[in-house]
Amino acid sequence: MRAGLLLAALLTNAIIAGTAVAAHPLDALSAAEIDAAVAILRNAGHADSGTRFPLITLAEPDKTAVLAWRPGQPFARQAFVIARYDRTVYEGLVDLASGRLERWDAVPNVQPAISLDEFTDAQRITMSDPAWRAAMQRRGYSAIDPKGLFCAPMPAGYSNDPAEQGRRLVRVSCFDAAGTKSVWSRPIEGLLAVVDLDEHRVIRLIDSGPVPVNRDIAEFQGAPVQPAGPANEALRNAHATTDGGLLRWRQWSLHYRLDRRAGLIVSLVQYRDADRDRMVLYRGSLAEMFVPYMDPDPNWAFRAWFDVGENDFGFFASALKPGIDCPAGAAFLDAVLADSHGEARIGKSVICLFERDTGAPLWRHAEGRHASYAGRPAVELVLRTIESLGNYDYIIDWVLTEAGIIRIEAGATGIDMVKGVGARNMADAGAAKDTASGSLVAPNVVAVNHDHFLSFRLDLDIDGMPNTLIRQKLMPEPPEG
Repeated sequence: MRAGLLLAALLTNAIIAGTAVAAHPLDALSAAEIDAAVAILRNAGHADSGTRFPLITLAEPDKTAVLAWRPGQPFARQAFVIARYDRTVYEGLVDLASGRLERWDAVPNVQPAISLDEFTDAQRITMSDPAWRAAMQRRGYSAIDPKGLFCAPMPAGYSNDPAEQGRRLVRVSCFDAAGTKSVWSRPIEGLLAVVDLDEHRVIRLIDSGPVPVNRDIAEFQGAPVQPAGPANEALRNAHATTDGGLLRWRQWSLHYRLDRRAGLIVSLVQYRDADRDRMVLYRGSLAEMFVPYMDPDPNWAFRAWFDVGENDFGFFASALKPGIDCPAGAAFLDAVLADSHGEARIGKSVICLFERDTGAPLWRHAEGRHASYAGRPAVELVLRTIESLGNYDYIIDWVLTEAGIIRIEAGATGIDMVKGVGARNMADAGAAKDTASGSLVAPNVVAVNHDHFLSFRLDLDIDGMPNTLIRQKLMPEPPEG
């Protein structure tokens, strides 16, 4: 045992010695740093092959230390870790330079994000459950073919059932995916499995009876569509430069990185005004996205999700396609994230950077007296990710303008989450009831009403940290005299 610990310590020291040196205090953890953090935890006896890591990410240094830092000076590198083992959640702080575990605390009565391997387990558990299989047989599925079914584990949502409190649960709804890539189109409605991920079993089955399954499939993956017009080669020569996580464009400069939970994080956003850089935003990121569905049906009432905290929003940043997701001449950037096993994964082309002409003037004036004109085209820089979570794809843009404006643009695309119903058209007798919480979008298919509420964390340090938020409101006053 002692020899094993000694060997582990030697391996840890070797990994630390080989860890690539970050160029900036806010750089994302490298693959070597992720490996080192896990090795330090294992050497300390806090992780083994059964440990899952819902989060391994940069522990950001103190703001004052970051602002005081200058290139060439040393800086701290620490990893913040959330781990789960034997039904207990832990939070830890790992010092990557010294190889020390600075903090390791058990956190009671919480559940971290569901991992991909837990989703896979939930699918297998559901399809193996005898009661679920019997319910499927009553719906005409005499043979359970995993290739012809798509089962979607979902966060459990709120429950006031005492039997569900304190358990690690997902709720699993399935779709008929035979012969189609449009796996969300044919819901097998009225059947929901509640799966305990720790006990590896279905603890409850909600079966409200068979509902007709839509057989009119609209495939989302049709013939490829070519971009309209030629690629804008000028974008390759945009005025933007990147150096690691540092970005400079015209008067703007900032630092960026991709985080497993928050997605794209921008920091140290500054604007060059004459001969000085003026701070605008110290840090900005998506904090949470709340997606409540509005159907009281027991198979739907729980569907109110937090896509950042529950579903690891940033981890699902998908590869971007030139000419479709971003202009063909955009710069495409990779990112390194830790998976739930503590292994580094490289996301290829998950961020794109491009300059675009708005088609509007930044400034212009026409003078009739002398028939003179002057103007400047408005050009913007866009930093983009598209996170694909289940049926939805979320486009998050951080936009910089030459007018000194920074803004966030968010959009949703993909496929609606749909519910199976009896009505085939609005003339059917049950159509009014079936569409009480949504719209009939195809025979036997309702797109359920829902919302997407995005909350962003913005640490605005305009010209420094001492800032006060002032709300101004114009009020009418009677004229004097």
